[in-house]
Amino acid sequence: MRGAVLVVASVSVATPSTMHAQVPAPPAAGPQQWTGLTLSLDESWQTNPRFLASGSSSFVHRISADLSHSWTTPRLQVSLQGLGYGQLYSSFPNLNRFSYSGGADGLYLFSPSTALTVKEFYSSTYYESVPNTPTSGLPLPLVVTRSNSTTVSLSHKLSPETTVTPHFRYYEVSFSATGFTGGDMVIAGTDVRHAFGSKDGLLFLYDYQRSSAGALQRDANTAAAGWDHLFSTQVSGNALVGVSRYSGTGGNLTLPYADAGLSAKLQSTNFGIRYQHTVSQAFGLGRDRVGNYVFGTIGWRANRSLTVAASGGYGTNYDPLAPTFRFNTTNDQVSVNQKLTRRLFLGSYYRFSRFGSTGKSSLSDHSIGTFFTSALRWP
Repeated sequence: MRGAVLVVASVSVATPSTMHAQVPAPPAAGPQQWTGLTLSLDESWQTNPRFLASGSSSFVHRISADLSHSWTTPRLQVSLQGLGYGQLYSSFPNLNRFSYSGGADGLYLFSPSTALTVKEFYSSTYYESVPNTPTSGLPLPLVVTRSNSTTVSLSHKLSPETTVTPHFRYYEVSFSATGFTGGDMVIAGTDVRHAFGSKDGLLFLYDYQRSSAGALQRDANTAAAGWDHLFSTQVSGNALVGVSRYSGTGGNLTLPYADAGLSAKLQSTNFGIRYQHTVSQAFGLGRDRVGNYVFGTIGWRANRSLTVAASGGYGTNYDPLAPTFRFNTTNDQVSVNQKLTRRLFLGSYYRFSRFGSTGKSSLSDHSIGTFFTSALRWP
């Protein structure tokens, strides 16, 4: 099961972004169209690639293409995006993978106080989880992972201060190999946000969730309340706390939910820190997953063309129905990006990831000194 974490998909019960649910701003005044294409090439050296046994290493070549197109009218805004990439491992060709995805976003403004938002996203990835080598001992078959997500929300201003947003989301994931559990999830609910002046907002959220993953069937009701505050023009924070009541296979559960964050912009530097206590469905493993996550980011713009960024996060996860199933994750990254021309970018990064489970030694995946990352954008 150690390699299975590499293809696990999860969906959170509540959505922290609803802390700022408001009627979107109207599209541009006149009809507009825009098309963008980004081509990227990445060359790196990885140790313990994709959580292989310690001591393995490989050059990694990655090429990707991202094509997007958008239309904008006074009432309608539509955007389409397609992305594909291939990742090749020189020393472990059975780790090679290819992925493609596509999405569409639509916004229709019925009136200045009412807006409909629709989002659709599909992705598919072909890869092997772990090669059959004496050091790993975890031969797994070729896995094709497919996921589909549909989100619909309707925002309406009851008054200049109060916005009501009913929302619906459907998520589905499937795997081609036995041993990995696919499933689906339906979330429907409403959130109400009331602004107090220009600096404070109060949010009330309710979600009903129905999920299915193999033999695991779950119904959940989640209620939460939150507050966001603008401390100054440079510093803002928010917090959301609540409770989820689960019923279904395995018994009933009552679990807390929490999300809190602080962000700041000081001249050319951006900071951010966030804590989340979430309940999600660990598709692939066929389990519930309760997670505690702490992560932070910092970015510095040295000049118009040079930026430096760093991020780090740590999480603990467990299954409330199986106390022996616990694991923790660490993800850290530092990057430098240089804009050479209007269309050409170069960059470099270092990434470190670690996965560990109870009673077992941790597995680490390193990207050591990407030799170069280039991106060509048009227009």
